[in-house]
Amino acid sequence: MTTLHLIHIQQFSACAMTGVIWVVQLLVYPAFRRIHESAWLDYHRHHTRSISFIVLPLMLAELFSGIALLILSQDGQRMQIALLAVIWFSTFAIQVPLHHQLAQGWDNATINRLIHTNWIRTVAWTAKSALALQLSFA
Repeated sequence: MTTLHLIHIQQFSACAMTGVIWVVQLLVYPAFRRIHESAWLDYHRHHTRSISFIVLPLMLAELFSGIALLILSQDGQRMQIALLAVIWFSTFAIQVPLHHQLAQGWDNATINRLIHTNWIRTVAWTAKSALALQLSFA
């Protein structure tokens, strides 16, 4: 695989995840507040299972292409890897535990924490996409 292929994978996965995270931030997570408690467990189970099929391949493609570019000393990759570290840390240290709490039952305070803390990933992915796209112009 060439450096150019890795750059394209990085750009596609970063930009796709940026689109996904903005939809999640502005639509999906706020809509959690509107799900009736009696339907919550089924809804949340469906959400986490379904969204995983979308985000997991993209996040892994972004991670592995980013690491490969870093190893190849691609200019501008260090900041992208730093942003990716922020995203992964936020995901697994903050959002995943909040989703585990929500898997136990609907809780407005937990939903609010999820929405507020998700701005970390939203901003980081947006910045990372901008950096990834800059590789085309470098």
